[in-house]
Amino acid sequence: MQTRQIEIAAFSPDHLEAAVALSRRAGWPHRPQDWQMALTLSEGVVAIENDRVVGTVLVTRYKRDCATINMVIVDETMRGRSLGRRLMEVALQIAGYRLLLGDPEEARALGGRLRAGSVRLNSAAWDSAAPFGGYKQSGNGQEYGKFGLHEFTEVKGIVGFLND
Repeated sequence: MQTRQIEIAAFSPDHLEAAVALSRRAGWPHRPQDWQMALTLSEGVVAIENDRVVGTVLVTRYKRDCATINMVIVDETMRGRSLGRRLMEVALQIAGYRLLLGDPEEARALGGRLRAGSVRLNSAAWDSAAPFGGYKQSGNGQEYGKFGLHEFTEVKGIVGFLND
């Protein structure tokens, strides 16, 4: 069965029992009250296949500009089908595409793989020469650095022969 047949739904208290069971199968020590607290402080989604929760992800926001992604689990029988990627894509949307990682090497590796207009690794000072902005169809364009100048220019190609 492919992941497109899996429903991604809002994580609700009705999913807590299944999430606890999923985390126990994965060897995680989380108790029902741990999941309840995480869900109370967070928002997220579950992946459901045939009325069975096969994946979870929660996003905990801290004020406006910061969030953590947590409780990411994919059932062992579902791994290798890009379900984890789908869950992380939804989590990044919920988080506003902001993510803070503790390990600089993991952050650098993830930053290279993200399809994002800019990646700032673990509170690095902002460099105004670095481009900032959207990616693909985000509609934001680019700001700062030499790429920011493109907003004020238009490219025109003129092809032909000149008479001497």
